[in-house]
Amino acid sequence: MRTMKKYNHTVSVIPRVIILALVFALTSTLMLYAYHRPSGTEAADLKICMMNGDDNLSGLLTSAASDCGITADIRQVVTDYEMDAGDARKKINLELMSSTGPDILILDDMDPTPYIKSGKLLDLRSIAGDSGVPAEVKQQFTSKGKCFALPAAQTLFVYAADGSAGRELPNTSGFGTLLRFAQKNNLYFGNAYDNIAAIACRLYVEPRLTGVRSSDRRLLCDFYQSLQRLRGQSRQKYEAASFQRLNMQLNPLFSFEGIGHGGTGVSMDYLCSIEDFQLLQLLSDKDRLRYRLAEENGRIISMPCCIVAVNKNGAHRSTAVKYLRYLMSEEGQQLVSDSSLLPSDLNSLSGIMRRTTESDRISEYNTLTLPALRSQTVRLLTRDLGNRLTSRVTDGVLMDIVMTEANEYINGNQTLDAAVERAVDRIRIVRSE
Repeated sequence: MRTMKKYNHTVSVIPRVIILALVFALTSTLMLYAYHRPSGTEAADLKICMMNGDDNLSGLLTSAASDCGITADIRQVVTDYEMDAGDARKKINLELMSSTGPDILILDDMDPTPYIKSGKLLDLRSIAGDSGVPAEVKQQFTSKGKCFALPAAQTLFVYAADGSAGRELPNTSGFGTLLRFAQKNNLYFGNAYDNIAAIACRLYVEPRLTGVRSSDRRLLCDFYQSLQRLRGQSRQKYEAASFQRLNMQLNPLFSFEGIGHGGTGVSMDYLCSIEDFQLLQLLSDKDRLRYRLAEENGRIISMPCCIVAVNKNGAHRSTAVKYLRYLMSEEGQQLVSDSSLLPSDLNSLSGIMRRTTESDRISEYNTLTLPALRSQTVRLLTRDLGNRLTSRVTDGVLMDIVMTEANEYINGNQTLDAAVERAVDRIRIVRSE
């Protein structure tokens, strides 16, 4: 009987032990979750992937998400600005193929064509049809009637090629001509800082190489590289332009101070690259790029920054479409304009030009972002630019110095070191006058 009571007592205790164990396990799990759960009350509604870091652009994207009632997780893929372009693309491809990949991609400095062909981007025709993006711009992101990317700003970047007053902005057909030129010659759409480098090289450097033998072009590359190194020794380290089609270097002719270190705020000098010289060596006469600046009335046009695309396989496609539709709306475009990243009128542009002490926004100083302004406004703008640029040494003068000394070396009249030193001395003298 005592044994039976002991047995019954043991049986009655077992359920209590099990219950206590379950309670303990549940409590531990809840505590563990509370300790390790992500910050914030809920997960982000949208994952936005930026190619490069940009505080201004990140702030703009965050503000747009807030206006839409969306929480956005914005992060940067390319953290090493010296990363090879091929390695950067591999990293981006891994992001896209991931099951937890981003919903929206900011394709700055990138050509979306490979992603369009791979079928990884969502067709945005419905948004493009409702937005005010110029047809010439929209066309650059259209394939077989489908639109796979859009610029966040419905404007075009216009570069002042010189300070001459009275010049008019190109008409729509002019914009299209240059955009097609950029596309035909494999210029990546996105970063205007890079596009002006490649276009300027073709406009100003290539014509001077017409008729130069291939062997002499190699010597010219050697000369240019030596000049780059020598001038780099006596000046501050140049900031690298991030993730370019080629590994862009600042041309030694380019006045870096004119961009953000106490200069005029708009530079007449241009960027080109050592690699562009090397590329030009490989081109045959019939394939050489011959595009005359006069055809565009003295102005060079590039694509807008902040190219936006939607990941077709993203987890929040409908939210991404809602977000992009807002960004392209009139209200969203006002937000873009107010961000100061993309000035949209003469007053905001003039304000940027006067802020010559800032050095962290390179594109704000050599890029004019303008909608279709009235002719009177254009004349005022070009006159303002002309006044600011009259005292600057022109790009042509400096290029003449370099090409003259390069020819002396190529023709065997001077050694490489002597020709380079002479060019540097002449440039220094001209700049000091």
